[in-house]
Formats: sequence, C-alpha cells, structure tokens
Amino acid sequence: MLIAVSGATGFIGSNAIQAAIGRGWNCLGLVHLRWPELPTSDRLQLLRLTGSTDEQFHQLSNHQIDAVIHCATRYSYDASLRDVDEMLACNIQAGLSLLEYASASGAVFINLSTVFQHGPGLPYHPNSLYAATKQAFADLLKHYVSNRGLAAVDLCLHDTYGPGDRRRKLLPQLLDGLRNQREVKLGSLDTQMNLVYITDVTRAIVASIEAGVSGSFSVVADENHTIREVVEILEQISGLNLSIVIDHDLVRSSQFPRPVAPRLPDWRPTVDLQQGLSKILKEDRT
Repeated sequence: MLIAVSGATGFIGSNAIQAAIGRGWNCLGLVHLRWPELPTSDRLQLLRLTGSTDEQFHQLSNHQIDAVIHCATRYSYDASLRDVDEMLACNIQAGLSLLEYASASGAVFINLSTVFQHGPGLPYHPNSLYAATKQAFADLLKHYVSNRGLAAVDLCLHDTYGPGDRRRKLLPQLLDGLRNQREVKLGSLDTQMNLVYITDVTRAIVASIEAGVSGSFSVVADENHTIREVVEILEQISGLNLSIVIDHDLVRSSQFPRPVAPRLPDWRPTVDLQQGLSKILKEDRT
C-alpha cells in the first residue's frame, strides 16, 4: 500500500509518515516548500509538487496512491496581512490537486481539520482566519465527496502535542520556558485545553484508513485541562517551577470549542496528559 502524506515536514505529517511505515506501508512525502529533513527509509520517497493544480495532478498520477493523508497547514491565530497569502495557498490551494487526484484515482482521502472551526458545539463558528480557511477547504472536500465520488474521512483535531513539536503553540512555549527557565507570558491560566498525544493522533489516522469508514469524526481526549492544571503537572513531573507572567492583552475568547462529530469508531486515546508530558520530559533527558 502506498500512502501520500502532505505536510511531510510538519509535526503531525512527519509522525503520520512514521506511523504508516510502522504498519508496513510505503509512503510518499509530499513537499511544497522546503525539502524536509526526514529519516531515510526504503519505504519513504519524497515528491516536490510544483506548478499549477493541473501540473501537480500529473505529478501525482505517476504514482499508484491508495490513500492521501492531508496534513499540510499554515497556522496563525493572529494572522497579519503578511500571513494571508501563505495561509490561503497552504490551507486551501495546496490540497486541490490532492482532491483532484484522489477523486479520479479512487484513493481514500484523510483530511485533518480543527475544532477551532467550531464554537461551543456549533457546526461553524471560526475563532480565526486560520479556522476559516480550514473550513473553506472542508467545504471543497464536501463538494468532491458529494459530486465526484470521493471516499473521505475528516478527522477534527483538538490540541495535539508530543516530542519534537516546534510549532508556535502554547505547550511548546511552556516546555521551552521550563527547559530554559524563561518567563512565559499568558493571557489567563483558566483557559481550557483538550490535549491529544501525537501517537494517539496517528493511531486515529491509521485506523481511519484501515476501517474503511467515511464521514467526520473527532479525535478528542477524555478530559479537558486548564492551562493552570497543565503548568502544575509540568512542575510536578520536572521538579522545576515555571515563571508565568499574566498579560491581559493576550486573552483570547473564553468560548471553548466542543466536538461536533462523534469519535472515530473503536478509537480512544491511550496516553493521558501526565503520561504524555512525562514522555516529552523523559526524551529531553536522553
């Protein structure tokens, strides 16, 4: 089986590749921008997609792909004008050739969306331009499913975390503050998070391919935690103190998004927050 993974350089994409290889599948890492630093493997080849949607479609057509895992994304909560073009290119345009290929070839399409497309249980209530562009792609996906016969699964992710995460997100900032004893500025300690460890995320991705299901599903942890609780767990595990500075200008919406889709059948998270943070800190020491 050949699995194509977009966003091969990213945190989730690179872990999805390793999970697929671990299942004995061959992988095609799709690259749009920089060439990734990925471990070499007989089961991994890289393909740089260039040019128009039509040109990229023909590049993909040189391969017999069984499933596409679309991980490529450009995240920014407070998008500036400089972010807009890249966000539109990555979150919408980059996936069109993959939709065209999958619908024409019969490959299964796994899309990763974000809970931040939704408000507290609302079908659509984006909290940012990022979330709005992710919804725009979800609407395109729906067209290909409804009118082009595409077999697709949409996995709605909450907060994801794990070793090697270099994204500009809250938990990496907290971990950096802990490792280097730096101040971390936050808007509030009472903001809730729903954190899913990366191996549980990739298990859901693999399961969505193997189960032969279609539709929208949530990849969600059993419990929510406030940032205060996350800080307390980190301090307890590490034996170190985090220096937190509250800056009310950083406060974001207090509306905590809730999953609007059921969990993927036969999938549940296996790594709780304390175990996941322990794994990250343990890897730091090795």
